[in-house]
Amino acid sequence: MHILTIGLSHETAPVEVRERMAFRNDDILMALRELSHTGQDGSPVLHETIILSTCNRVELYCTCSNIETGRRELLSFLRKFHGLSVDYTEQYLYCYADLDAINHLFSVASSIKSMVLGENQIQAQIKQALDTARDQQSTGTVLTALFQAALSVGKRVRNETKISEHSLSISNAAVNFLQRNVPELANKKLLVVGNGKMGLLAVRSLLKRGVSDLTIINRTFETALDVATELNVKAAHFEDLEAELEKSDVVVCSTGAPGVVLTETMVAAAAADREESLYIIDIAVPRDVDENVAHLPGVALYNVDELQDHLDSNRNKRAKELDHVHAIIAEEIRKFDSWLCCLKVKPVITSLRNLADDIKERELRRAMGRFEATLSDKDQQIVQDLTNRIVNKMLHQPLVKLREEAGEGNGNGYAAVVRNLFGLETTKDIDELEYKSVA
Repeated sequence: MHILTIGLSHETAPVEVRERMAFRNDDILMALRELSHTGQDGSPVLHETIILSTCNRVELYCTCSNIETGRRELLSFLRKFHGLSVDYTEQYLYCYADLDAINHLFSVASSIKSMVLGENQIQAQIKQALDTARDQQSTGTVLTALFQAALSVGKRVRNETKISEHSLSISNAAVNFLQRNVPELANKKLLVVGNGKMGLLAVRSLLKRGVSDLTIINRTFETALDVATELNVKAAHFEDLEAELEKSDVVVCSTGAPGVVLTETMVAAAAADREESLYIIDIAVPRDVDENVAHLPGVALYNVDELQDHLDSNRNKRAKELDHVHAIIAEEIRKFDSWLCCLKVKPVITSLRNLADDIKERELRRAMGRFEATLSDKDQQIVQDLTNRIVNKMLHQPLVKLREEAGEGNGNGYAAVVRNLFGLETTKDIDELEYKSVA
């Protein structure tokens, strides 16, 4: 069984590609169901699946019997689900298998592959991806353990390194960007569209910069009003978006809408007859603002990718922690790989123990029959305990050795010898084997 991932991120694809490949919550539920279909022989092509979709990355994880078959299946699914051509997707996607796939996920969980180095939001996103897959029953022993291990890696990195110290969120980076590019930002009239996590962070960051004239708009007015009351700013109804846009000098967009919120026509009307430019920064993926807005006179439009220079500067400040992070990742990869190797011999261990228990029970019943009920219950229990101890002591060293060799990568050879010596027929089903992290 192989672990495989296919995906793209801010490192390989621009925002216009990421938004076309993104999965909304409802999309993920449908996608996980579609990925669980069976092949022509009735067996599943992909055994376990998890989808990780964030603003800056889209990744599909699976277990499969054949890497190339699994890769083709994931590629075909992505193209069909999003209605994309081969030429469009191929140039942006990466594919990792087995140890490379494990290393990639652990690196993602450590935030060293994030647009904002050291950010913590990815932890919650990985957990959400795992929880969703569990709810849809699309994950199993291997991917569940892999994602749990990834969460443990992220926790260790946060606790044992300084990579998250003074880290920026996308929202904070956006506000810093505005502060550098908008003259007298504190004196401007600002509009924040969307009061999810990123929108709320943007509002708090703007208030810290001295902004006092700020309005929040959200599709649900009550939630916008709650935030506005708490932070002593204004709230407006979504129906008043065009009117508020015309009154604003700076707009920050961060909704979770599946499509455009600010249209070209809407922004053109708001920007007409202005003495100063209308600044709009769009940190949503998919984008909230029609890309044609960038060509309108009197409008300065920026998206999340245009924050990269500032984020790169922030990344360089904490790059000295990367060696420590990579050491943690390498340690956890070795541990998880050892666990995987042990998992491969679990069916042999189960079969050998079942064989020993069957022989014990048959011989015990035959011996008990010869006593003709002359043994008391206490004596029968003594005999039962004796046979159990003999079996356990006989199996202990071989099973310990088998697990040790499996952890060293020699499991297949030793398992084959055990199967041959004892005539075992092992099942393909793998029992639940708990993965315990170092942390």
